[in-house]
Amino acid sequence: YKDFLRQPSVAATGQGIPEMAALVARRLASLGAEVKIVPTEGDAPPVVWAELGPADAERTLLIYNHYDVQPAEPFELWQSPPFAPEIRDGAIYARGADDNKGQHMAHVKAIESLLRATGELPVNVKVIVEGEEEIGGGHLFCKVNTAHFRAQRVRESYDVHGGFVSLVSSCLRIATVASHTPPVKRERPVALHRRRLVIPTQHQQRPR
Repeated sequence: YKDFLRQPSVAATGQGIPEMAALVARRLASLGAEVKIVPTEGDAPPVVWAELGPADAERTLLIYNHYDVQPAEPFELWQSPPFAPEIRDGAIYARGADDNKGQHMAHVKAIESLLRATGELPVNVKVIVEGEEEIGGGHLFCKVNTAHFRAQRVRESYDVHGGFVSLVSSCLRIATVASHTPPVKRERPVALHRRRLVIPTQHQQRPR
């Protein structure tokens, strides 16, 4: 996890983006996943795609994350360097510690723990990690390689950003599950979840 936080990955400037994509790919590969780093148009950040679990499983779980972060400026407001993770009072401080490297690592560790405990996954898992969420990039799904990202037999999606729900719905037409940390005044972040069933219209049901 700290290796992720030490690696800058600022989408606005491009700092460390290729290195971070490679780091994400290596971590997912360590789970035994089949991993691809999928290029996007021009110099846009690549998308990391991974698949693991039984291919013939009844259900497929789609996990979305992003590896890019916001710029760390102004640096003088940081008590410690933004890309040198530091633990203070039981909390870790670094750019991207929560949004979104921490959430991505939580998914990775959940899969890792389940594999260690049971030896296999009960569902097929597809993981998408993009590198331009923080700049509102539009290369994911619809503009990257639609045929590659159109998951077969996908019925559920786990999402960490509400804005991703409509994107998944429009491109894959699936039921979605979203989690996020609301901007409320609490001592600790609180993860909320919501479900939305997407019912394709007659036009959407036509094969592409």
